[in-house]
Formats: sequence, C-alpha cells, structure tokens
Amino acid sequence: MSDLLNSYKVAKFPVHLDIADKQVFIRPISHADMKPTLELIDGLKSKKRGEEGLTPQEAAQLLAAKEQIIDACIMPNSMGEKIYARNLHQADLVRLFHELKMITSGNRDNEIYFECVNENCEDKQKKRYSKKFIFQWEDCELRNKDYDETSVSFMNVDQEITFHLKPYTFDILLNNIEMFSMNKNTKLVDILDRFHASFIRSIDIGEKSYDNLSQKEIIEFLGKCSDSDLLPLMKYIGKQPMWVWEKEDWTCPHCGALNTAKIADIAGFFSI
Repeated sequence: MSDLLNSYKVAKFPVHLDIADKQVFIRPISHADMKPTLELIDGLKSKKRGEEGLTPQEAAQLLAAKEQIIDACIMPNSMGEKIYARNLHQADLVRLFHELKMITSGNRDNEIYFECVNENCEDKQKKRYSKKFIFQWEDCELRNKDYDETSVSFMNVDQEITFHLKPYTFDILLNNIEMFSMNKNTKLVDILDRFHASFIRSIDIGEKSYDNLSQKEIIEFLGKCSDSDLLPLMKYIGKQPMWVWEKEDWTCPHCGALNTAKIADIAGFFSI
C-alpha cells in the first residue's frame, strides 16, 4: 500500500508574491485537504439559525479551515523553510488563494453574481435581481503596491506621538473576525479599538519608547486619543496594498437602482 501512495507525484507551481517580493511553490488542493472544511460546512448548514447568519466563532472556524488548506499546499523551499498563511500580507494571501483554486480546478474563469442593492427589488421569479459577471484574475489590479509607511505620527499638545505599525497580515484578520462577520448583534464600538490596536507594534511619546505593550494597554491608550489623533492610523490601514476587481456600475433592469460590481477585500475574493 505504501508503494501505491508513494507512486502519486505531486505537481508544484510557482507563485510570485508581490508584497513579500518572493516566489513560492504550491501544490493543488487535494481531497484530503478539503475534507475537514466540507465537514465543517455541513455541520454549520445543519444548525438552525435566524437572520443573524454566522456567529463570529463560526466565521473564524471557516477562515481557520481555509488557513489550514493554504498552509498544507505551500511547499517548503530548498532550504526547508516554509511560509505560513497567517504571516502573509492580505494582498499576497488573496493572490496565493486564487492560484490554488485555479491550479486545482483548471478553470481560469468564474461566474460571479451581484445582487441588486435595493432590498425591495424583485425579478420575474420574485427574487432580488442578480447580474452575472465573469471573473478573471487578469482583470484584477494591485493597488497601493508601493505604499511602504511603517509608522504614523501626530502632535499631542507639545509632544509628538508615533505609532510603529505592522502590515495587514492574515493574522490580524483572524484576530478580528467580528469586523468581517457583522450581524445585527455586533457592537462595532466594542471591536473597533481592538482592530486598530492590532496594527500597533510600539509607541513613542517624545523621546520615550514603549515596546512589548499588551493589547489591553494599547486599547486603553487609543481610548484617550481623539478622532483626529487616529486619522493617520486609519489612513494607514485604508492605504494597505490590496488586489481589486472592478467593473463599470450597472443599473438594475427591474427597479432602476444603481449598483457597483467590485471585489476589494479578503472575504470577497475568498467567496469566488
């Protein structure tokens, strides 16, 4: 039996990660890789739920399952070193995950649908109208690729405060999944400071540096800042490099509402 298993040759494919500026090799997703994820999805489907949708814990489980698939398919380099999904920048992760799906399915084109934004819109089947597009990776654009800031500063009365910052890695997304699985029970005010704090590596106040801060300490410090103080931090987060797929706005033929066709975040790319 061992001879049979060893006779299967695993193909490997190169992928260039633009933000890390390095090439990695990946293999196709195997049936064994997918099995835990499929079992998880079946379990979630069997649960009765109302309008709330997935809980943050369930959304985190699904993301963690994707992380395991990606990690299993990234091959070590010639030195035996391996890159892990949670350490990848969000833009590199999106590119890697798309390539994984493409080499696994052999399909470069995907049909995607955008529902009309008008909740009262109905087509002939009494459903909200959806417009079909063909997604091709070649239509994607990497925006803000050259944005390389690593710190932001602001004046606090007579002293300068500087935040030394981390890149937007998958790890930050995993630790703040409530931001991306919001339902009617989610309290944004309770999680926004934690999300911002996830990007802060250390803080300088004047000539004094504060390293090895706990997340609790950073959150409490952010609580003392004004909205204008935090604008440079929010700009840093918003300017992080990311792939974007975008088509021209379209008008719903049933209700006339103006709609967009755009994918610009991890959740959107993962759902294709």
